[in-house]
Order: sequence, then structure tokens, then C-alpha cells
Amino acid sequence: MALRIGTWNVEHASPARNPQRRALLQTAAADLWVLTETQDGLDLGGCYTAVHSEPRPKKGPPARWVTIWSRHPLVERVAVLDPIRTTAAVYSTPLGKLLVYGTVIPWRTDPGPTGTSPAWAEQRRVVREQAGEWMELRDRQRDGAFVVAGDLNMSIGGRYVRDPAKKLLLAGLSASGLACVTRTEDIPLGQLLDQHRSRLRPAGLGEDRQSRGCLARDNRRRPA
Repeated sequence: MALRIGTWNVEHASPARNPQRRALLQTAAADLWVLTETQDGLDLGGCYTAVHSEPRPKKGPPARWVTIWSRHPLVERVAVLDPIRTTAAVYSTPLGKLLVYGTVIPWRTDPGPTGTSPAWAEQRRVVREQAGEWMELRDRQRDGAFVVAGDLNMSIGGRYVRDPAKKLLLAGLSASGLACVTRTEDIPLGQLLDQHRSRLRPAGLGEDRQSRGCLARDNRRRPA
């Protein structure tokens, strides 16, 4: 038995296109979805239940950076350092306990909380912070599997973000025993949800051509 896990940046989940998005999500039939830049109006319903990050400031109560949708029972929500940009939860699955950490890492020009951070600075700060949090969560989840999923705003294997942000991220994943399984070179052509090009393409799980989203799994276990 395997678990099917997907991540997708739905770009604010505009209501007009949510029926198309919902149809694609349901067709993919993942056990868990980690949706980023989402809104409460994109409700998978049915057999899925949601764990949300806190509402985004200045975006209205329905807007979230992250929502985890799961077909499997929720064991517990997990406290995170940044409850607006991230969320985490433990689920009971046929393969055992699974800790899922959903995130959106800042983009290159994110000005940060003060509004004054120069280019790249906020991204590097958050990567360091989250990498430390992944290690702590990994230590607390020794009896189960651990997945980090979401929009990293960088390419793992492509050209979108260069060092040192990528080096920091890869070192953080490695320190927590995680491996990115959605590297650009690992995603077959035609097997993407091509959302960064402002259109929906009905295909499999993944992200855009540069793999700016990432699904990182416990490297000590076989991939789902």
C-alpha cells in the first residue's frame, strides 16, 4: 500500500476557477493535499478534512497561506513557529503515523515583517528558521514518517533561485533526514499542474516546470 500526497499553489483560489481546480484535485485522488496561497472557498469536502494555517493579514479571513486536506484521521495538530505561513498535523494512515508540515517559503523580494528586508534576506531567514523546526519535529516523530510540502519559491534542480538559498534548504532537508522527490529533473514532462503559467492543465501531481513546490519525504523510508 502507498500514500498519494500532492502539493499545489492555487494562486489565491479565485472563486471563478475553483470548480476547475476542485475537479482536478478530485481526479488526482490524493490521500493528502497541501494547498498553498489558498482560500476557504476552495473546499474539497466529501471525505477530506482540513487543517488551516491562520488567516493571512490584510487578505481577509478566507485567505490562507496553507491548508492541508486529508482523507485520513487527524491525530493532533502540531504547534508551529509561524502559524500564518505554515501549519502541521499528525495523521493516522494505513502505513502508520504521518506528520505533515505545510509551508510557503518567502519569495526573492519578500520585504519581511518590517517591510524593509532586502532581496533574498527574508527567504534565507525563513529557510534557516524552518530547517531548525524540521529537525525538532523529526526528533518528536521518531515513531512515524515526516513530510514537508508546499511552495518553496525556489527551484530544486532548476534555475529559479541560486545559492545560498538553495544550499541552505538542501542542508536543512538533509539534516532532518528528508529528500526532495519533486526535483525538476525528476518530474516527467506532461505530469504537472502548470499553475504558474495562469492556466490549468489536467495532469498528475507536482508543480510547474521549475519545481518551485516541493514534496520532501522521510529519506529513511521508501517513497510512496
